[in-house]
Formats: sequence, structure tokens, C-alpha cells
Amino acid sequence: MDSPRVFCAGMGRRARICAGNWRVLTALECHARSASWRTPIPVLCVAVMMLAAGLSSPVHAAEGADVANDSCEIQWVIAVHGGAGNIARDISEQRQAAYHAALARAVAAGGEVLAEGGRAVDAVEEAVRMLEDEPLFNAGRGAIMNIEGEHELDASIMCGHTLNAGGVAGIRSVANPVSVARAVMDDTRHVLLGGPGADQFAAERQFDSVSQQYFFTERRFEAVQDRREQDGLAPLEHPLEKHSEGTVGAVALDQDGHLAAATSTGGLTGKKVGRIGDSPITGAGNYADATVAVSGT
Repeated sequence: MDSPRVFCAGMGRRARICAGNWRVLTALECHARSASWRTPIPVLCVAVMMLAAGLSSPVHAAEGADVANDSCEIQWVIAVHGGAGNIARDISEQRQAAYHAALARAVAAGGEVLAEGGRAVDAVEEAVRMLEDEPLFNAGRGAIMNIEGEHELDASIMCGHTLNAGGVAGIRSVANPVSVARAVMDDTRHVLLGGPGADQFAAERQFDSVSQQYFFTERRFEAVQDRREQDGLAPLEHPLEKHSEGTVGAVALDQDGHLAAATSTGGLTGKKVGRIGDSPITGAGNYADATVAVSGT
């Protein structure tokens, strides 16, 4: 794994690409390195992605960046992550390539918003929507199952310019929870909606409804079956076949110098029905203000 992982994109006035092709460690690479370092914990550079504005001074590119100078003045930047969960160390090169391609598509989608002068909050929403649509990740279509074999999804978004935030928890019938979280932020006086109330809010706002089958992946089904066996519960009936891994998130800096962050997840395999984790919680799953944007996993 010695090639650059393309999780970031950006544009500066004195260099074509300031944040593109950063040497960012992937979750896969972190697990491989933690094995070689004999440490039991994941490397935190993937667990949290942070983007500092640094608008008043030159920004130095990270190791391996493809830049014309040692520093450049940033116009916009976006970074995404695909989680740092339980990833097999013997994953095939073909599967690695699929993950990296999906992340690159999300970066490109968010980067297009920023390049056209769009807001950071629009860019992170678009990037996370792309990742929610991928069955590869533990978010949206590839979300894990709770102990009853059901899908309950969480997401949050925050605008660093206004400090407004929105989140949903335990939503069951919407393909893109991050957009419902955005609607909570923009259209209500609340910060977080959960359970049936979140689904009802989504229906009232006319978000497209999907069945629980939409979220199914084969690997998530096998994982919850193992958990049920450990808990002494009967196995579930098998519905479909797919495969997925990893919470997702994005942070962005737009051309006006404003930051935003978004995070989306299916939670923990075999979680109790109604369990809410940190991802939909402002200040835990993500945070953004005038100087920093963070998305956790």
C-alpha cells in the first residue's frame, strides 16, 4: 500500500492542486501498520479527519502532495473518510480499489460544488450522499443491522459559519439520512430528531422512501447472525446478498473561508434496537466552526 490515497482535493492560487493526492493513511493501511507496530488500537488519523482554515497564512501540503511550491494559499478544500472500523487485513487489491474509487467519486462530487463557488455545507452533504449510495460503507445503503436484523441509520451535519447543526437518529426509511439531517438544521428549530419522528419528518418533507431491503448487505447479515449466536438467539431468515464496511464523513472549506462537516453511519453490528451512537450528535459525531471542521468514526 505505497501509493497515495486520494481522499482530499483542493485548489490554491499559486498551485494547481494544494490538497489533492495527499498521503493520507487509509483505514486499511492503518490496520496493517498497527499490526506491524503491534499496537491494539486503530490509528487515529483515520478515526478523525480535521481541516483547519489557516486563511491568514500559507498552508503547507502534507507528505506526498502534488504541488508546484512548498506552500500555497488555499481557495477550497474537501476531505472524506470511509470509516476506521473492523476491516480485514487480507482484503484483496480489487476490493481496495473499489473503496478508493468510491471515495474518489465522493471527493469529486463535493469538489465540484466548491469549485463552482458553492458553500462548504452543500459540498459535505453532496459528498456524504455519494458515500451513502455506495453499498461498500456502513452508511445509507450498506448500513449494518441491529440485533433484530433491522436497519436504523444516524447522520449529522454542521455549518461552521452559522454554527447551525442538524441530526437524525434511528431513521429507517430514507436512502440519504444526511439530507434529512440537513433539513432538520435548515427547516426546524431543533438539532436532533430520532426514531419514528425522524421518519415522519422525512415523509413530510417528501424525501423518497425506501424499504428496509434497500439497506441490506450480505456481510452485515452474516455479522448480525454471529452476534445473535453469541447472545443465544435464533438465526434470522436470509433476505438478499451484498457487502459493506465503514462509517462515512466529509469536511470542507469553501472559497468564502467557511467550514462544514457531515457524518453518516448505520452504527454497531448487532446493536440494541433504538441504540444511538455518537455520529448524529453535534460535538461528538462531527463539529465545525470558523477555524476547524471534524468528522469522526
